[in-house]
Amino acid sequence: MIASFLIILRELSTVFFLILLGFLGGKTGLISRDASDSMAGILFWYVTPATAVVSLQRSFNPEMLKGFLSCCLIAVVYYTTAILVVRFTVREKAAERRSVLRICSVFSNLGMLALPLQMQLFGSDGAFYGMAFITVSNLIFWSYGALVMNGGKGGLPWRRMFLNPGLLGSLTGFLLFIRSVELPALLNRSLSSVSQLMLPLGMLVIGQRLAEISFRSLLEDRAAWLAAFRRLLLFPALVLLALSLTKLRGTAPICAAIGYCAPAASSVSILAIQYRQDVDLAVKSVSLQMVLSLVTMPILIALAYTLLA
Repeated sequence: MIASFLIILRELSTVFFLILLGFLGGKTGLISRDASDSMAGILFWYVTPATAVVSLQRSFNPEMLKGFLSCCLIAVVYYTTAILVVRFTVREKAAERRSVLRICSVFSNLGMLALPLQMQLFGSDGAFYGMAFITVSNLIFWSYGALVMNGGKGGLPWRRMFLNPGLLGSLTGFLLFIRSVELPALLNRSLSSVSQLMLPLGMLVIGQRLAEISFRSLLEDRAAWLAAFRRLLLFPALVLLALSLTKLRGTAPICAAIGYCAPAASSVSILAIQYRQDVDLAVKSVSLQMVLSLVTMPILIALAYTLLA
């Protein structure tokens, strides 16, 4: 356990250093909120789909397909369980707070934080399996998440469910993988170059957002702390327990553990703004979880290595 923890801590040191650079840039004004928003837009529209295509760009392999589908199944089971848990445990009276707390508890930052870590620790295989979780998450986030935020009104946002860049990139990459289609060398190199921006841009954005936090305000909201407990400890523990009871071992289940011990997805704030929910609570919860995850993630990932390697 100690050896695994030290290995994970060493790998995470690069991530923490980049977050620190973003934090310092935010504090000094070198990285403004507008610049951070622009980088987040680049990540959403360019880097994530490029990473999806590149990650899945390999010759068809039945074992890799089996692992990919296993990750999709893990994701479906996880979301089903988590959604049921928050349905019966998050009972805030105010609907605008209740919706935010449920989404902050269920959805983790798979794209901006978990995927770079999966790539850092497992290279192309980590990215391959990480995209399986992102594919399922995108579908559920823009369906269940939008319905919860909108109070069950207005129906499903079909366009966002199926036409977001991350999902389109995943589906394109998966079809290329199934057919063993290789992209032209120039296009592959270009997309690979774009995908390499995932870690530095993602961590700089997170660091800049942390620089805007009033840490004193994070201590005041008990409900935000309970959401952090569910997101950072309860659900990761359930995932680890369930995976340890199966025969799954190796890269795929460890990538699952990495994904579901990450803090709340920053996209929660986007939904809160769009559907006029408690935006301040969304920002506060995401920020609080990001800070706490710097402690919880290394421990949980090291535990995953110990149980699932």
